[in-house]
Amino acid sequence: MSDLLFSMACDETYFFRGGTPFTVGEDSFLPSVFPPNPSVMQGVVRTAIMRGHGIDFAEYREGRCSVCRCAASECTVLSAVGSAGTHDDIRLDVTGPFLTYEEPGGPKERLFKAPVDLVSMGDDIGKLRPYDTPIHTDMGPVCLPQSAERCKPLEHSWLGEAGLLKYLKGQSPSLHQVHSEKAFLGKETRIGIARERSTRATHKGMLYSIEHVRLKQGYGLGARVANCPDVKLPAIVKLGGEGRLSRLA
Repeated sequence: MSDLLFSMACDETYFFRGGTPFTVGEDSFLPSVFPPNPSVMQGVVRTAIMRGHGIDFAEYREGRCSVCRCAASECTVLSAVGSAGTHDDIRLDVTGPFLTYEEPGGPKERLFKAPVDLVSMGDDIGKLRPYDTPIHTDMGPVCLPQSAERCKPLEHSWLGEAGLLKYLKGQSPSLHQVHSEKAFLGKETRIGIARERSTRATHKGMLYSIEHVRLKQGYGLGARVANCPDVKLPAIVKLGGEGRLSRLA
């Protein structure tokens, strides 16, 4: 067992579904969520480990390991991954997802959502402070956040590891340590139409569209995995709602 950083180079467009209902013929548009839900990363990690072990998935669903020729509960790899169709008996400790960034010629670092009390002040980054006097609100007296200077929230922004460390020490990160989603995340619409399963004929009134996201080169997704079995991981994994291929770096 070992601790690994699963890092995926995302070279395709991806669709990450959230909890919004989507019924073809009733709803015509569904946006992608970003970052994806933790269950998405857990599925990628579990599948990659099982493919690295070389199992037959049909036998895995029956509770057997086709490699070790034993029950799945007796296999070191499958007992860590857990049973098919459930998350209750997983021994893996998957933390994520988080965004990764690798500058050309530089090290790879993790990016984290910027705390909401960080604000932009022109060419600097500042922090909101609680107002000295409580303000009466529907939640009772609250010391609302304030700034002595004109500022705007850091919406849809991420911090590198060095910037987050400065924030945790009570300092303000510098502007170059902030990554704006507008700079690295593109959104593209895909149009489709429902088909009859048996005849593959299209259905009238079943046109729909979904929103894919595309990451700029150098950015990717990752997860920290503790208690990972020692197997040779595949070079390619499937990611997102349509199983787009991604390089496992």
